[in-house]
Amino acid sequence: MSKNRFEDDADDPINVAPKPAVDPFDRAAQTLKEKPFPFDQAFDTRLTSGKKVQESTATRTQSVGETVAVPTSGAGQSNELAAVYMEVDLELIDDNPFNARAIYLPEKIAEKAADIKLRGQLVPGLAMRKGDRFQLIAGHYRRRALPLAGLKTMKLMVYPQLSTQQLYVLSYKENAEANPQTPLDNAIRWKSLLQEKVFGSELEIAESISMSKANVNKTMQILNLPAQVLEILEQNPGAFALSTLYEIVLLHKVAGEREACMAAESVLSNGWGRKDVADRRTIFENKGATPRRRNETSRQYKILDGDDKIGAIKEWDNGKVVLEVNSLDPEKRIKIVEELKRLFAVGD
Repeated sequence: MSKNRFEDDADDPINVAPKPAVDPFDRAAQTLKEKPFPFDQAFDTRLTSGKKVQESTATRTQSVGETVAVPTSGAGQSNELAAVYMEVDLELIDDNPFNARAIYLPEKIAEKAADIKLRGQLVPGLAMRKGDRFQLIAGHYRRRALPLAGLKTMKLMVYPQLSTQQLYVLSYKENAEANPQTPLDNAIRWKSLLQEKVFGSELEIAESISMSKANVNKTMQILNLPAQVLEILEQNPGAFALSTLYEIVLLHKVAGEREACMAAESVLSNGWGRKDVADRRTIFENKGATPRRRNETSRQYKILDGDDKIGAIKEWDNGKVVLEVNSLDPEKRIKIVEELKRLFAVGD
């Protein structure tokens, strides 16, 4: 009996060549060579002594101290906001007057300094060239923490000339991705941007950062709170969500500064949120509301002196009685007053 095809194949010897061993480090190196971005920007290739131990083929030396620049746009691409990576002396870096963040907490600066001292500056800040100096766009917490960590330079992604609106929007978006600014930060900065005519309206601000105009308007109303309330917010701006702050604004309108201060303190100390403040506001709104009175018509009785009307007695169902008398001669007036005093037992 002849063998079928599968039996024939089974009798043939299997010749499998052994696969060459793969070095994982060689594979990683090849991957970095083929796709260097963003790995060539994410890690510092220098020793803490400042001695360069490795340099990517995509880097070149700059003239600001000892720096390294890496284009952010790929080969052949045109990008108006293309930036280069650099390390810049702290003394050459100026703050961004239109930075999205307006309030810096000392304890957070200290925490950032401790982290940088332990692990180094892992994420570059954003900056713009201004002649021989650099204007920081984002990374102001890092900028303040670096000297405390004992460092004299800052890693930056440096952009060419930008408009004032671009300065703000880049700052806002960088913060939003890493450590979002608070509603109070936004309110302070947006007021400045409107006063400086950087943006022409709240709508322009909303469109530039992809936020609803309603939320921009609610945010701006935070600054209508009294100074004493704002001082409480500044103690820990991150504890106040926009929805909670807007409820404090509404509470202040119906209950005044004292209640607004109490609510702000309760957010910090007792963990109050939007609903707690809203419930407090409802109490005062209900206190201030008065039931609508039903229109009541009085019954009137004319008082005549001959053919002339000299007054009237008005009576309502709720028990109210009003006597109106005019043009009496002195003797009649005295007589009526004495009679009324006797009737109601009113003494002299």
